[in-house]
Amino acid sequence: MKATQPNQDNRTMQPQVYILPGTFCTGLMFEQQISVLERANYQVTVVPFNAEESIASLVNLTVKTMANQPGVVIGFSMGGIVALELANHCPELITKLCLLSTNYHADTEEKRLARQAHIAQAEQNSLLSVIEHSYLPNYFYCHQQAYADIVVKMANELGLTVFKAQLSALATRKHNLSALENIAKPVLILAGQQDKLCIAEYQHAMHEACHHSDLILLDRCGHFPTLERGQLVSQLLLAWLEES
Repeated sequence: MKATQPNQDNRTMQPQVYILPGTFCTGLMFEQQISVLERANYQVTVVPFNAEESIASLVNLTVKTMANQPGVVIGFSMGGIVALELANHCPELITKLCLLSTNYHADTEEKRLARQAHIAQAEQNSLLSVIEHSYLPNYFYCHQQAYADIVVKMANELGLTVFKAQLSALATRKHNLSALENIAKPVLILAGQQDKLCIAEYQHAMHEACHHSDLILLDRCGHFPTLERGQLVSQLLLAWLEES
């Protein structure tokens, strides 16, 4: 998904912004943020993660999408994991990095087995049943049907093949805190204080590892700040982007 080009007038062209979405997520969850950034004359591209089965493949797709045009990278959840690996291999492509509701850990054996079980359940029953029973209860600070509907819509659009591929990519990822220790660009670490998946402890660890980072934890917010605290996230991103 690529944002429309702004009108050619006297406004200054802002840097390119690349959004790396999370597991079975699309640009739909960033609609409010994209709208705000476009109005500020930023060019926004959502990297189209699909059926890539490894973090390395997702990084390769990101590099191809960026086409040697450095920019601001915003990585949400799985997209943040991809962004950290991108920082390892192609730091020259990143001018600023926002890690949104993400973490640096490799999967535990318990989580790998759970992902395998989710794939089996989706194949035997339905993707919708797995999303509703195993994912949605962990996503939000306070359940809102409108937010749940967005998650279900994104998952249905991507489908079972993408679900299986992305869970495989997550199951084989590596521990990657060193990427933050080595990065020399400005980093914003942004997450929900009540995130059950990428908990606050992980966010503090990333902040401590990166000397160039700012940490913001949003109260009354779970794993999807762009939905639960959408207006505030848009304001925070815009203010951060406009910092020198």
